[in-house]
Amino acid sequence: MGQKTECEIQKELVSNLLSTGATNKGLKKFKELLNGDFLLFANKENALANEAEMILKLQEIEKELEIISAYPLLHTKNVVAVGGGFSAGKSEFISSFIQSDVKLPIGVVPTTAIPTYVFHEEKRNFLGCSSKGGIVDLEKIDEDFQSKLSHDFIKSFDFNLKDIMPYLLIASPLSHDHICFVDTPGYNPATISDGFTSEDVKTAKDFLENANALLWLIGGDSNGTIGNTDLQFLENLNLEDKKLYVVFNKADLKPLDDLEDILEEIAESLEDADIDVEGISAYSSIMQEEYTHKGKTLEEFLQNCNNFISKHQELLQRVYSVYEAYRVATQNKIDEKKNAKEELHSLSLDIFEEGIDLDKPVHERVTKIQEYFSTEQEEENLKTLKSVFEEFKNSINDVFGIVKEYMDNETKTQDPVQEEDIVIKTKNILEAISNIFGIEYTTEILNNQYKKSDEIHILKKKDILTFIKEINRTIEKLKNSDIEEIQKKIESIPKIKTKSIEVLNKTCNSEIDTLEYDIKSSLLDKLNSYFRDSKQDISNSEGSKTESYTVSTSPWSNPWSWGDDRYETRHRTYTTVKAGHIRNSLDELTDKIKSIDIEVKRTIEEWKKKLFKDIVRTLREVVGDSNLEIDLLSKTIKQIVNSVTYPEVNYGGGLPSSLRKSGTLEGSSAERFIDDARDYVDNLKGQVKSDINSYIKNLVQKLKETNIADSIFKKYESDMKKFEDDINNKTMMLEKYNMIVSELEKL
Repeated sequence: MGQKTECEIQKELVSNLLSTGATNKGLKKFKELLNGDFLLFANKENALANEAEMILKLQEIEKELEIISAYPLLHTKNVVAVGGGFSAGKSEFISSFIQSDVKLPIGVVPTTAIPTYVFHEEKRNFLGCSSKGGIVDLEKIDEDFQSKLSHDFIKSFDFNLKDIMPYLLIASPLSHDHICFVDTPGYNPATISDGFTSEDVKTAKDFLENANALLWLIGGDSNGTIGNTDLQFLENLNLEDKKLYVVFNKADLKPLDDLEDILEEIAESLEDADIDVEGISAYSSIMQEEYTHKGKTLEEFLQNCNNFISKHQELLQRVYSVYEAYRVATQNKIDEKKNAKEELHSLSLDIFEEGIDLDKPVHERVTKIQEYFSTEQEEENLKTLKSVFEEFKNSINDVFGIVKEYMDNETKTQDPVQEEDIVIKTKNILEAISNIFGIEYTTEILNNQYKKSDEIHILKKKDILTFIKEINRTIEKLKNSDIEEIQKKIESIPKIKTKSIEVLNKTCNSEIDTLEYDIKSSLLDKLNSYFRDSKQDISNSEGSKTESYTVSTSPWSNPWSWGDDRYETRHRTYTTVKAGHIRNSLDELTDKIKSIDIEVKRTIEEWKKKLFKDIVRTLREVVGDSNLEIDLLSKTIKQIVNSVTYPEVNYGGGLPSSLRKSGTLEGSSAERFIDDARDYVDNLKGQVKSDINSYIKNLVQKLKETNIADSIFKKYESDMKKFEDDINNKTMMLEKYNMIVSELEKL
């Protein structure tokens, strides 16, 4: 058979894409739910303000399920998105890590570029994903299809090929076997007023924000630094909990002497924009060489990402977050309607108590208004919501059930370990990990449960993955470290301490002063608003009532007078108060005071993060990276900062019995109640402010007595000596670490 013409290839490609659909039953079920029962539910409910955002989240999950269904091995890969402006060299960059003759198409314009997933597999595959969730083997259409997927080929269609083939999958031997690179479309060049369109931002967000890490490329041929458009683009992304690394690509086009200055300028621009990065590399995709770097090297960053992961629990958690958003919004609406209905009922009772009899038309109108606040539809929506999302969960489990069958067939895994064996193995593994990293670090990862419990029966998947990641980093460090270099760094610690201790102490004391100010300002502002609101509630609940009575005007002076002129009508006014309203307000005030420790802990946690960054930055500035073991030092600093104990803020008790009244009080009873309520608020305010000031004073004193800087150097020296011992026993330690990783992966 002769070689196919381009027209024949196009026709076969389109035909296959349009005719193929999802074969995974779980995926089919998810799609049917999303476009059927869920949309019916979404059309009925109107409680959630950001519903469009939630629907987009479910559509993103649908896309990921399509890809996992198409290629089950992908669910174990750590997704690293490669982003950047048009012509930054993203495709060429990814191709530099492919260890075969496969190369990604380059020069494709942003509006037609097709996002491409590239991952490690010994057997080469080139697949197209259809918009219906099906898979087309492109090399069955043409053995050399990959080379034909050029700018001109894509442009030759009368429509955007991406509409029916939204992404590509390329399996090939890679230098990092647990990473899946995503080649994302570049945003448009700055030929329009905003530099990039909202559609470009959305396309990038769809892929960049669902990745676990992000590599951002700057084209060295067109830029000497990172441009404002790139900075704006990064600021528009949600990078929370994502690692970001910047690559100055095509560095071979710049003089070597200029590269250090270029990276310095990029670092300053990122810092000014408050964008945190793991490092910056001057790299050449063509030469496959890194010329210089700031922070982590490119290889260190990729090794940190080169970890086994599982998408199953992550996708379930993301579905649950959508469910929870709907549930909370609907429940809030139910509560609002019930509160309004209760207020209306209370108003009717108050009118009745005043002796006003509602006539039939008015009563009917009140009843009609109460019906408006019926929660029947919302209650029904909650039931439907639970049912639909239970089906979503089941469909995802079905997808991964089929994936597991595939994985079992591929890897011929052994029978699952019995639960009692898991308990024993978990306990032994935790002991081994604590010996490696110390109990403080183990406790930190397990959210303090390790210290509190003698036995942890089951480790959470995220904890297992964290331990695997950290031990793999230790293994790589151990493999690549030189004993003489480590010994020199250990010998230099006293000198480094002498040189930097004064500056470090100054940094710590400055941060402690900042913490004192932050706690005072945030807490006292909140407290003042709490007490102000409470006093206003007391004033609003206070009222008055006037009643009339008749008295004799002259019972003795004119006893024989006749008629009504012997009497006159007089009025008296007395204080009333809705005691229940004040009691509820004071209960709410007390609850707010009791929960003040949450605000304190939040402020301290934010402060610890900042202190950690400032200490690391100060040491690197004063001492220089070459004299420090940065990874080990960072871990040491984090452990010391997190090990500092902080006093608790606790408020117990409740309202005195004199304030636990309800109903409407009148006269002297009302006046006494109001006076007691105001006295209670004033006394509580004085007590709380005094306690807060004492707390802050004790906290500052404790932090300054801790001597954080000195503790860091002591632990750093201890950790470095342990690392030296590990290097001296490298073979044995590597076997031990690999054994622990193996056991964790079995769990």
